[in-house]
Amino acid sequence: MLLVPPMVLGGEWSEWLYRSLVLLVIACPCALVISTPVSVVAALAAAAGRTVVVIGNDEHVCGFISLADAIREEFREVVNQLHAAGIEHIIMLAGDNEGTANAIANQAGIDEVS
Repeated sequence: MLLVPPMVLGGEWSEWLYRSLVLLVIACPCALVISTPVSVVAALAAAAGRTVVVIGNDEHVCGFISLADAIREEFREVVNQLHAAGIEHIIMLAGDNEGTANAIANQAGIDEVS
């Protein structure tokens, strides 16, 4: 379900990854049981601006997938152009969690997150 639709139908990978994970949880509710012991890993990943998806069953964790927001290269260029034009302090207003917002700001050269 993850590989075929984007390759054949031209869909977005992120959308089909999300749909595949939803199917996993619906088809195997026991996957939710492992979420409690793995909450520490998820918290560490969130602090780094990433999301962790855990795949497993009742007996053990089979694997982790780490997802992160990526900025467009043009965004970095725009921030650099603003600095070059004399704008000394750039603030990013974000509705995302603090770890993710700070990770994006650091990648883009933004001075402050609010």
